[in-house]
Amino acid sequence: MVGGFGRRGRPVIDLARELECDWHTINDTVIAYGTPLVEDPARVGDVEALGLDEVLFARVGRWRTLVWSTSLVEVNAGQLLDLIEGRSSTGACAWLADRDQDWLDAIVWAVLDLSGPWRLAFNTMLPSAVQVADPFHLVKLANTRLDEVRRRVQNETMGHRGRGGDPLYRSRRLLTTITPTTPPVKSEAPLSPRETTPTRR
Repeated sequence: MVGGFGRRGRPVIDLARELECDWHTINDTVIAYGTPLVEDPARVGDVEALGLDEVLFARVGRWRTLVWSTSLVEVNAGQLLDLIEGRSSTGACAWLADRDQDWLDAIVWAVLDLSGPWRLAFNTMLPSAVQVADPFHLVKLANTRLDEVRRRVQNETMGHRGRGGDPLYRSRRLLTTITPTTPPVKSEAPLSPRETTPTRR
């Protein structure tokens, strides 16, 4: 039952319908048998590349207040190791402090999203690991800087913000796409033999 819920990602309600029992019965069973498996320190195993990222966990209350969490991932295998409350370096440092030193020393790569808290956590707890920015946030940062340059050049050359007829404004999306969406420029049709033959006078 726990294997079907965890390894295969089946919802609790599916198992309840299959076994013809109440939802709470399945959920209580999963919690009872699954909690020791989750809390077992040996379940994580050796990690060579550790990634940290913030995740929007829920929106709660009348005003839909954002509740954030931190996900810890074994990057090579794409395996979620744990979720911790909040998105500060304090929580990440506390989680890493609970691991033994041999486990920490085995981490070669520290993957982050250019966030200050994650950089602080890695500098504090994994000073020997090589910090690597993940491609998504790296490309996002490059696109942001490119757009800032485009707007600055627009103001310097045209004296105003981008408008519909300005070339830089029209190309704002083209500058940040991987593959150009504009069709290739067609070359002129070759001249016919009559057009290439010089005329006699």
